[in-house]
Amino acid sequence: MEMQQVVVVLGLLAVLSCRAVEVKRPRGVSLSNRSFYDETKPFTCLDGSKTIPFDRVNDDYCDCADGTDEPGTAACSNGRFHCTNAGYKPQYIPASLVNDGICDCCDTTDEYNSGARCENTCREMGRKEREDLEKKEISLDFGPHGEFSYLYGQCYELSTSEYVYRLCPFNRVTQKPKVGGSETNLGTWGFWSGPESDKFGAMKYEQGTSCWQGPNRSTQVKLYCGKETVVTSTSEPSRCEYLMEFFTPAACQQPVEIPPEDHDEL
Repeated sequence: MEMQQVVVVLGLLAVLSCRAVEVKRPRGVSLSNRSFYDETKPFTCLDGSKTIPFDRVNDDYCDCADGTDEPGTAACSNGRFHCTNAGYKPQYIPASLVNDGICDCCDTTDEYNSGARCENTCREMGRKEREDLEKKEISLDFGPHGEFSYLYGQCYELSTSEYVYRLCPFNRVTQKPKVGGSETNLGTWGFWSGPESDKFGAMKYEQGTSCWQGPNRSTQVKLYCGKETVVTSTSEPSRCEYLMEFFTPAACQQPVEIPPEDHDEL
């Protein structure tokens, strides 16, 4: 991606991130799940296990085994609260953190009834992230001849029986269950981690989502020469440490030109 395109993209992100479109929906529900919460109809738990009157949604009593009837309260131990975070990045937090006196959402929406004095920091966080992205673009190493630059801004997926893995070079690696569940960050771009003789033979992504009672997830991406750009395999050789194999034409070594031999004329 050329610098001009990057500037345009960052500009659009800046404009879009400052717009908050308010769509009526129950507290703690994301826009993508709004269609499941129709106040004119009974509510069906998202796991399909039960149907209840809609007035029992967010009534501070857990009716659904999956916690989806209480997205805006702490009633369900396995519930999730969606922070809109206009101006920054939306996120989910455990519903148990709602109204616990600590501000977890940068837009302060998780502490609507706790009396906690929260300050909306989303716009400032968004500004800082855009500045960091601009600096990162300037400082990224796309290889000795810029051959890896075409990967920037692209993403490549690999589906297994259980998960969809997504590699976005120079950005991050994620894992998402095929059935339900949220996306897990397996690491954000760190550095080229190949050996001294082949620095651009591997990428390191680090500081991903932390494992339960364990370290932050990280991913090592090994690059191989190939005609197509594709992720071919993924594994977890050590707990919370992932390994990916990634084929790309950019990893192909240019053939060494052999100078023509001098021949004496007979």
